Amino acid sequence: MHKRRGILRAVVLACLLVAVLALTGGSGLARTTAGQRSAKFNRAQVRMTVALKRQIVSNRRATWRWQTLAGRPLSRTTYSERRESSLPYLRWTNQLWRRRLVSSRHFVRHLLSAKGYLPPARARQLGRVMAATMYGWTGQEWHCLDRLWGHYESGWDVHSDNPNSPAYGIPQADPGSKMANAGRNWWNSAFVQIKWGLRYIARHRPQFHTPCQAVDYHLLYHAY
Repeated sequence: MHKRRGILRAVVLACLLVAVLALTGGSGLARTTAGQRSAKFNRAQVRMTVALKRQIVSNRRATWRWQTLAGRPLSRTTYSERRESSLPYLRWTNQLWRRRLVSSRHFVRHLLSAKGYLPPARARQLGRVMAATMYGWTGQEWHCLDRLWGHYESGWDVHSDNPNSPAYGIPQADPGSKMANAGRNWWNSAFVQIKWGLRYIARHRPQFHTPCQAVDYHLLYHAY
């Protein structure tokens, strides 16, 4: 009888021990699985954060290129944009720069599509875009062109008419009818006048082939 009780007690203790080990092992396994899921989630967040920051930098640089091309003020970055790393904020910032990029690109394309009259300020913007896209004249060459047409010649006025000669338009073609070979409506179209004037500087005179060379020639002979 005592022997049976001892065996029964041993069996009960063994069952309790198995149960305790099972509970302990299961809890550890659960903790391990949860930890793995957490680590995997953190790695995914890091990858998304890095990807969003790269997109923001790319969109920002592209936006600034288009804004510079059109002579528009550059959109500024904020302190929060440089410091904040939360995913919702990064997604919002990325969308903001994408909208700015689309807007800047649309502005330039809309400017290039304008074939009629433009006021001097808008004609100047068009001239900057056309000089850069057609001949690669940016930086100092653009400043020389702006000085030539904006200061010495017409002030970017499409209807500028020289009282002392038949010169006409933004590039002061002499006579103005010369610009007809660049397009119709030459007497009223900023696009046609700028197109003709850029081609004239680049190809039609042996003395100069760039805006800065044309300015130097103008300073010597008061004409170009």
